Amino acid sequence: MKTKIYFAAAAMSAIALFNGCAKDGDPGPAGANGTNGTNGNANMSTQTGFILQSQWNQSGCCDLAALIPDSDVTQNIVDRGDVRVYISYGLNYWYGIPALLAGGAIWDTNHSLYAVRIDQSNLASTLPTAPDTLFYKIIVTAPN
Repeated sequence: MKTKIYFAAAAMSAIALFNGCAKDGDPGPAGANGTNGTNGNANMSTQTGFILQSQWNQSGCCDLAALIPDSDVTQNIVDRGDVRVYISYGLNYWYGIPALLAGGAIWDTNHSLYAVRIDQSNLASTLPTAPDTLFYKIIVTAPN
């Protein structure tokens, strides 16, 4: 009995699928153009740059940290906005952090008023070697 019910349900589904896609005629005329929006996104800002090996500071026993000034990280952003950070070793690959990368490199980020901090540690819980140059992108989005 169950087999007949399953077969009937499958048959009805197949019929509905193949008959539901019929063409109903020619498309209608194109609609009118909409009104122009604002130029760009006023709620978002970006900053790009790089951190040299000499700019890393030891933070605790096993972490390196770099502090990047960013005037777009206002109190409104700290309270209700969004800050995203991406890093690259300069090989055309960008990684969103936090991230665990090859070799056990752990990357993390946090932000405070007018600053973004990038932290590097590793799975071995030893002090990591700072990269020669680390490229970054910071995207700050204000709440609507």
